[in-house]
Amino acid sequence: MKYMLLVILSIVSIYSNANNRWYKGYVISHNNVLIEGLVYVPIHSQTTGAYNIESVDLEGFYSMVLFKCKDGKFDYTPDKIKEFGFYYLGVDYKFESNLLNYKSVIRSERRKGRFLNVVYRGSISMFRDSRMLSHETVGVGGGRNVEYLYYYDYYLSSNDKGMMRLFSSKETKDIKQVLKLLGMDQQFLSEIGSVKVRDLKDILIQYDIWLEQHKNRNELSV
Repeated sequence: MKYMLLVILSIVSIYSNANNRWYKGYVISHNNVLIEGLVYVPIHSQTTGAYNIESVDLEGFYSMVLFKCKDGKFDYTPDKIKEFGFYYLGVDYKFESNLLNYKSVIRSERRKGRFLNVVYRGSISMFRDSRMLSHETVGVGGGRNVEYLYYYDYYLSSNDKGMMRLFSSKETKDIKQVLKLLGMDQQFLSEIGSVKVRDLKDILIQYDIWLEQHKNRNELSV
């Protein structure tokens, strides 16, 4: 009986979570005005239509966010706001508006506004963009299915040097060189080994701790 009660409570909890898709969040205007409200988190993938009850599909957020506050309901694209964020299932998600350059023979597609997912913010910040490719596969009985493949582009930026994209390993031979161009201290760079994208967030966190420690040492020696 107790087990059945737990099962029923779990189902009710999941159902409630599936129907309450507005979560506490904010937007920041291009004039740096912070507006608090609610962000809509869709129950299904905006690409495949699959349901996401206990996870969040970020795909749609790279191009648009649906936001409501006391002034009404708004759909914001990257050209309309500077930043937005929301709190969902114990995680803070933040997206920052950026104008990105793409290689394209079509002039109008060479520069495109995107909301980049903030992976880390610090003296050197890290952002992520999502790309999707679709292709058809032959299923059982000769039927055709569409498969979706996702991959990520990563960007690093600093206040002094701007933003740089990390390309594939063939194009970006040494991420440490990119970090050097963005102003990372040479002493810190010499103390770390080779850098992989998967390690970057931890390295950027360590770097800010390192900077703070050296700042305190310098202040004590004055």
